Amino acid sequence: MLPRSLTFSSTTRNPIWHFAIDATPRESWHCLRRRWTKMLGIQSNSKVTGKSWLILALALATVMGGLPPQAKAKKKRPKGEQIVVPPTVTFDASKIVWPSPPEIPRVEFRAILLGQKIDWSALQTPAKPHRTWMDRLAGIEPNQQIMNLRQKIGFQLMRPYGVAVDSDGNIYVADQGVGAIFIFPESLKGPVQLIKNRIDAPLPMICGLAIDDDGRIFVTDDKLHHVLVINKQHQPIAEFGAGVLVSPAGIAIDKENRLLYVVDTQQDQVLVFDADTYKLLRRIGTAGKNHTLTSPGNFSLPDGVA
Repeated sequence: MLPRSLTFSSTTRNPIWHFAIDATPRESWHCLRRRWTKMLGIQSNSKVTGKSWLILALALATVMGGLPPQAKAKKKRPKGEQIVVPPTVTFDASKIVWPSPPEIPRVEFRAILLGQKIDWSALQTPAKPHRTWMDRLAGIEPNQQIMNLRQKIGFQLMRPYGVAVDSDGNIYVADQGVGAIFIFPESLKGPVQLIKNRIDAPLPMICGLAIDDDGRIFVTDDKLHHVLVINKQHQPIAEFGAGVLVSPAGIAIDKENRLLYVVDTQQDQVLVFDADTYKLLRRIGTAGKNHTLTSPGNFSLPDGVA
């Protein structure tokens, strides 16, 4: 601990000076200097004598001498002493289930999906070759490998939203950040395919996904205000709901009754379409915020459906 007070003697008119120093880390040297000069009776604009400076130096040396040894130097570890490492807990991820025993488990952990495989060698980009003025005039790129760097590194999940599974067990994930639909194989070991915005289909703000037994993918888009239908070959074949949907979000399909349920967040409704003719059949909920949420079937900003 630093001393809370210091006492100095002098041969001048004042025989003894006694003043307190709040030795806190926040105080700087300039702050201590102002306090000491004030306590010593030295004006800020007056000439400081040699004796006063000597007293200030002695006070500083006394304060520094009162520091504990731990503050001056790091404590050395004795030779032969072992570093204590906290124990690690290992577990088999393949045995993770929910809920935990003794309850009957209903969900089993399979894997963590992150995105496409990263080609780390693609990060080692060679230097750009020299370009002549004719190359610049013709618009020739200096290195095609640099242009395809993102393709080689692979796309990773950024903001996943909708998830669906087809009849073959493949997992489809709609990602608004990437602007694509990730397709993970059922084995979770093969390559990850992408249905990309502006390349394969218009997907500016994809939200929900639903897949029927024929492999058709129903995609809701909040920006285009419709439902896009993509076939098994990942080609858009139809779209519907542009005149009735405002903010489509979650989507689910009743494969047995061939019904498609689309959530509209802004309308506070769930719209039911025919999955084959795409005709609007009915609405569930009261639209226009004209409800008090006291009667069954009314929603407030619904988002998902299953």
